[in-house]
Amino acid sequence: LVSAQAVQHGARAKTAVEDAQVAVAERDFTRAGEELALASRELEAASLKLSVFRVLQPLPWVGRQVRVTLELLDDGREALDVVRTITEIGIDIESDLRAVGVAEGLTDIGTFKDLSPDARRELVMALHRAVPDFEQAKARLDRQRVVLEGLSDRGLFFGLQLAREELLTQVRLLDDSLTLLIPVLQVLPDMGGFNGAQHYIVFMQNTGELRPTGGFWGTYGVLRIEDGEIVDIVTDDIYAVDGPSEGFVTTPPPAPLVQYLSADAWYLRDANWSPDVPTSVRRAFAFYDAQTGVPATEERPVTAPRVAFDGASLITPEIGVQLIRSLGNVTIRDVEFTPETCFDALEYEVEQGFVDRGILVENRKDIIGEMVAILFERLQTADTETLGELVDAGLNLLAENDIVLYSQDPDMQRIFEREGWAGDLRLNAQHDHAMVVDANLAALKTDTEIQRAYTYSITKNVDGDLIANLQINYD
Repeated sequence: LVSAQAVQHGARAKTAVEDAQVAVAERDFTRAGEELALASRELEAASLKLSVFRVLQPLPWVGRQVRVTLELLDDGREALDVVRTITEIGIDIESDLRAVGVAEGLTDIGTFKDLSPDARRELVMALHRAVPDFEQAKARLDRQRVVLEGLSDRGLFFGLQLAREELLTQVRLLDDSLTLLIPVLQVLPDMGGFNGAQHYIVFMQNTGELRPTGGFWGTYGVLRIEDGEIVDIVTDDIYAVDGPSEGFVTTPPPAPLVQYLSADAWYLRDANWSPDVPTSVRRAFAFYDAQTGVPATEERPVTAPRVAFDGASLITPEIGVQLIRSLGNVTIRDVEFTPETCFDALEYEVEQGFVDRGILVENRKDIIGEMVAILFERLQTADTETLGELVDAGLNLLAENDIVLYSQDPDMQRIFEREGWAGDLRLNAQHDHAMVVDANLAALKTDTEIQRAYTYSITKNVDGDLIANLQINYD
């Protein structure tokens, strides 16, 4: 009878947790907190019912089942308490939003653009102020995760094994989410232009034409962000910067550029010669500043904006795939760009299709600007569910280095480096290092078709010296 009553309490706790999840999805944090409190009380009641079995703990097999059951109930209550802490943050944010005129708090938000600048600022700053609370919640989850991962399910009956695995899965999910969320909230006020307008340059890396940071910089964009909104965006061919500066640039290029491209100077398009992204970006800033400052002529107008950049981002075509997947297919000039075809279709249009359409070579990449404008317009009116999908996708792209970030602000740059978002090379002199860096100098988009294999081995010769051997196979 006691066991049956404990099971009933557990079932009611599970129902309350499910109701809380629904409330969170609806951004009703007050109701979510109430449901979580109910779930916690039900787990406590189950624990009290089962405490009568503590006397069985000295027994070899049964005792372990009892002990683990009680531990899992305590762990469940601890996890619920952490989640309740997070919902209380949501309640505090709602209160802050109401103070600036958002009548229904978070439930009143349709799209981010619908918010007034004051409301946007308050939302972002409230989340930023909550970072210490999120960090405390994560510390508790870290400890709980270690305990649950150290709890062997060997010898446990099947029901307890499932309970442990389900609880551990939820703890990992929440812990991993906070791991990603906290650094975003730390940099959001500055990156989002809430402490003053921010100017960024974006280099689009062509992964079909590899260069040391990840791809040839064939296209660039300039962004101005204020109060969480991209208020100005310009994209253009990289040669719009390089072309007018020919004859003025005197920086000697790396030897391979001279040997294989007969380069007489070092231009922005080749600035990413170092695989260390911060090094290449700093060089790009210097090149951009020098090249956009050359005298303009009627034949060679300088169209690139003169900007002092606060930061930079390097992106691969995968970001376009993710945007189209979330925001919908894009049709330009009778060509439909889908997540599956956008890279190849765009590559064709800027390399060959423009000739058939009678488009001047200097305008061949205007189609990229048209696509950016369409996606940007959709992004501004995206609902919160779609924005949530894009945030998740963005974090995955950062983890895979399809987005790499650089900031002129040392504190922000340290966060990027700590999270592995900076593309920086940090070598430890106590370890052996080998890195293969490709630079496609043939302007052919062949790298996606090349299969690579590397074999690295260390042997000792007769004198006792360690000899490293690296074998590189391209197919």
